[in-house]
Amino acid sequence: MMFNLTRSGFLCASAMLFIMPASLSAQQDMSIFLQNHLIQSNIAGNPAGFTGKKIAVALPDVHLGVQNGAFHLGDMFAKTNQGEFFNLEKAISKMEDTGNRHRSFFDVAGMAVVMRAGERTQFSVSQSFRSGFQVRYPKALAGVAWYGNAAYLDQTLDLSFVTSVLAYNNIALGMARKVSGKLDFGVRLNILSGMACMNTVDGQLKIRTSGENYQLNVESDLQLQTVGMPDLTKEGIRDIRTEEIKANTFSWTNPGMSLDLGVTLKPVEALEIGLSVSGLGGIAWSERSLDQSSRGERTFEGVTINLFDQQEGKFTGVSLQDSVFGVLGLKTTTAAFSSALPVRALATARYTNGKDLCYGAALQYLTWNDISGAGFSAQAQRQAGRHLSLGAIAGFNTFSGFQAGASAVLQFGPVQFFLISDDIIPFFIPDAGGGLHFRGGINIVPGKKSARKALTEPEGQG
Repeated sequence: MMFNLTRSGFLCASAMLFIMPASLSAQQDMSIFLQNHLIQSNIAGNPAGFTGKKIAVALPDVHLGVQNGAFHLGDMFAKTNQGEFFNLEKAISKMEDTGNRHRSFFDVAGMAVVMRAGERTQFSVSQSFRSGFQVRYPKALAGVAWYGNAAYLDQTLDLSFVTSVLAYNNIALGMARKVSGKLDFGVRLNILSGMACMNTVDGQLKIRTSGENYQLNVESDLQLQTVGMPDLTKEGIRDIRTEEIKANTFSWTNPGMSLDLGVTLKPVEALEIGLSVSGLGGIAWSERSLDQSSRGERTFEGVTINLFDQQEGKFTGVSLQDSVFGVLGLKTTTAAFSSALPVRALATARYTNGKDLCYGAALQYLTWNDISGAGFSAQAQRQAGRHLSLGAIAGFNTFSGFQAGASAVLQFGPVQFFLISDDIIPFFIPDAGGGLHFRGGINIVPGKKSARKALTEPEGQG
């Protein structure tokens, strides 16, 4: 496997993710929770939210996001006479010694239906493929990967890390109930089928390379639980074991379950406050599950670690396997295990000012396998004609810093098109911002006449 990526190639690869249903997270976007006129606000956010019509249908949509701390996405590229190529030197120079974090997620939602049963009860059913990746790592780990251990002679490096990977099929059954005129309650049961996973049980790793003969001393206490991830002890490894993931998709041999709970409060007519928690559950992994571990101290003579060719930004899977397996001495066994889902707590407020304008704010806290983060956003949504609704979003999250985004909902009769981005800056200025975000899709909302009516129509009318 060779890796040689230009900046344009990076952006193209990101765009390709939007249309790759085979690529598979907790919903981590902030703006969708305030878009009450979209069915996704209910099926991805607070289960207590009511739609404005008796029935609404969501067609398949995609959701992609990257949240990266310490450096901007554009810092991963350097200019040469031949153009701009993948190069980590600038990014590494901006990293903290410890505690650097990265999170990315990609979801593909299938069909979803939300329907009313009378004026006080609403039911929903939806299906989606969800995936997520996160890692907390020290600067030295990125440095060794890029420069090799030869750049750190006679230094003891702590390369300890925590990483998580999760991909699963999710079928959700939801119910919302109007308890009173000012209080709604909702619950959503998620039935899960695990597809791929990696858990870091222990991630302690230290190395020291002698300046005389490149003697390498390794001290490790590593344990990874994996499904569908590379078995580093076997030859001919691949990044992802795609055949295993496909076999797990609808097999239900790695079952799981989770619960989402929420309430909405309406202290006055124009104001709605929402509180919810999601991801209360996990997945039991038994099919094709591996335990890969390395413990103890080892010494090697004349060993060099050099995963990249800094001149051309090349990376080879053979180098990875030789370095990781040869140095760590990983041992692999078959073992069942369980993993928790990302848990999200969310608070929202939405205020409607007249027929054409509404404001909102969202506060979110998300934790997953000992890595936590918080975010805040504010937005304004306004009608721009009979069929178009436009929004502006500004916020901050502890992973990638300041965010600026936009939303657009286009409605013709019952057909509703939407595009939303919490973080739109890197799409236009790759050197700015530590993250990017995109969500887009099509809904069918029988009875809707225009975007203005969809935005301002009181609940319960249909």
